[in-house]
Amino acid sequence: MNLTSLHGAYHPNNYGDVLILAIQSKWIREITRGQVVLPYATEVYRNEIKPSEYIGKEGIKKSEKLIYGAGGYLGEPLNEKWKWGFNFFRKHFTPAECAISNSIDYAVVGTGVGPITNIFTRKEVVRICKNAKLLAVRDEESKEYLVKYGIPEDKINVTVDVALSLSTEDIPDESINRIDKVLSKFEGTKYGLHIGMDMDSSIYGEKVKILLKEVIEFLNSNSEIVPVLIIDNDNVQQNKSVNYLKEQLNRDCIVYKHENIWDTTALLSQLDLVLTNKLHVGIVSYALGTNCIGIPYHPKTTRFYKQINQSELCIPLLEIKENDVYKCLCDSKNKEWKEELNNRREKIYPELRKKSLKNKELMKEFLLDR
Repeated sequence: MNLTSLHGAYHPNNYGDVLILAIQSKWIREITRGQVVLPYATEVYRNEIKPSEYIGKEGIKKSEKLIYGAGGYLGEPLNEKWKWGFNFFRKHFTPAECAISNSIDYAVVGTGVGPITNIFTRKEVVRICKNAKLLAVRDEESKEYLVKYGIPEDKINVTVDVALSLSTEDIPDESINRIDKVLSKFEGTKYGLHIGMDMDSSIYGEKVKILLKEVIEFLNSNSEIVPVLIIDNDNVQQNKSVNYLKEQLNRDCIVYKHENIWDTTALLSQLDLVLTNKLHVGIVSYALGTNCIGIPYHPKTTRFYKQINQSELCIPLLEIKENDVYKCLCDSKNKEWKEELNNRREKIYPELRKKSLKNKELMKEFLLDR
C-alpha cells in the first residue's frame, strides 16, 4: 500500500489548519493514488480528512515519504514565546527525527517560518529544514528568516498559502445548499464577524474592547447589514465574544458555529464582508472573492495582507487606535472602495493562485522521485 505521512499544526479544531491539510491530502491522493497518514492528528482531522488508520511513529515508518505540510507552526507568536518553543519540541520534533532515523525522505511544503527567538528551537527548525529533500515556504519573510538562520538561499522555494488555490468549484454542492438555507432566513447585506478575542486579557483586553465597541457602533447605525457571528472553535472565549455582541446589537443576527470545513468555506464565499482575527478565514475569503478586514494577534497574518497588496485592511490588534476599525467598516460600504479592491484582486490573484498550485507541483516532483 502506498502511504504518505502528512504532518501539520494539528490544533484541536482550527478551521484553517484542518482545511489546508485537507487540501494537501487531496493533492497527495491525486498524485500517488495512495493513502495519507496523519501521524499525530486529533479526531477532528481524522473525521474531516479520512486518513489511513496508521498513527504515530508506526504511520511514519510505514510511509514512503513524509511531508511537513502547510501552516505557520515554524514561527512563534508575539507572546508566550518560550511556551511555544517548548510545545514545538512536543509537537513537531518527532516526525523529522523518525524519518531521519528510518531513512525516509521528507519535504517541507507551504509552511510559514519565523521569527524564532528561542535558540534551541531555532536550531531544531534549521536542522529540520536542512535535512529536507524539498523546502518550500509560503512567503518571502519565511525565506528571509531561513537565510538569516543559515539555510542556503538556493535551497528555498517561495510559494504562497495552499488555501489560495481554492475556487468555488472546490466547494461541494451540499455545503452551498446548507449555507444558502442559513443565510436566506435574513434579507440584507451580510457581514461576517469572527472575533474570538478575550476582553479580560491583560495583554489584549483594552484593544479588544475598542474593537468590539466600534463594531457594535457601526452595526447599530447600519440596520441594513445582517451580522453573521462566526465561531470557528467552540470554546469559552469565542462564545463569550459572540454572546457579548448579541447582547449589544439592536437586532437579531445569525450565529454560525463551524463544524465542517466545506460548510464554513461556503459561508465565507457568500458573505459580503468578513472581519476576522484569524489568518485562514481571511485567506479563504480573499481567494473566493469576499473582502476581508484582518485584526490579527500573530505577525504571520500581516505578511498575507502585504502579499495581496491590502495592508491597509490589516490592523494588528495591539496597534488598534480609536476609530481605526469604525472607519474601515464605514469605508466598506462605499462603491469606490469595493471597486478598488476588486481591481487590485483581478491584477494580483491569478498569479497568487498559480503560486499556490506550485505547492502541488513541488509535492508531485518530490513524491514521484524514486
